[in-house]
Amino acid sequence: MFDAHPLRPGALPCLEVAASPGTAGSLSSEEVRTFNVVRHLEIERKFLVPDLEAVRLSGDSAVTGADLIVQGYLAAANGWSLRVRFVNEQPTLTVKGPLDQGARPEHEIPVDSKEAGRRLLWMCGQRTVRKLRYRIPWAGHTWEIDVFRDRNEGIVIAEIELDSIDDEISLPPWCGDEVTSDQRYYNEHLAEHPHSSWALSMNRLAAESPLDALPRCPCSPISADRC
Repeated sequence: MFDAHPLRPGALPCLEVAASPGTAGSLSSEEVRTFNVVRHLEIERKFLVPDLEAVRLSGDSAVTGADLIVQGYLAAANGWSLRVRFVNEQPTLTVKGPLDQGARPEHEIPVDSKEAGRRLLWMCGQRTVRKLRYRIPWAGHTWEIDVFRDRNEGIVIAEIELDSIDDEISLPPWCGDEVTSDQRYYNEHLAEHPHSSWALSMNRLAAESPLDALPRCPCSPISADRC
């Protein structure tokens, strides 16, 4: 990840006041809103979509919405990230924690001023991600299809948010490999190591050793020391 001090519970004073009695050191799946901060657990599963056309042609699904999302990362380390996101021109500041047993703690802080959001986004520099998000109903759930743009063109990810990690789901036929725990497909990773750079990194690794060329991204567990 890029240079930043690791974010950790208690690192941001505004999150200290968000904790309700009995939640110290843990998070419940129930959202708690205090002092304009929303704190909850994000439980979701992610899958690659190898063929976007298959989604469009699926007879049992229909696109129910589309949003333009632009987000940048002010800090990211050790699974924690501080993100500013614009969804259709509406900014939000979000702190996310590391994945633990299929769930990530998430803290959302509304940004009342668009100008403040734009300034925060500017501070992110090149560490940004732009994508189109579509919503598609399938088997009683709503799937979100993220079609990445710019430097991450070619990546399409299907996400489903769950109430519990034990929830059973019916996978649509257009879902490919699951990448829920694969940090290479985290948005904060794609902001720092965009998809367009993967091939260049692979060529460099292949020149060093043919075995190093096996991962699709140089930040796989096999070669994490190179990040």
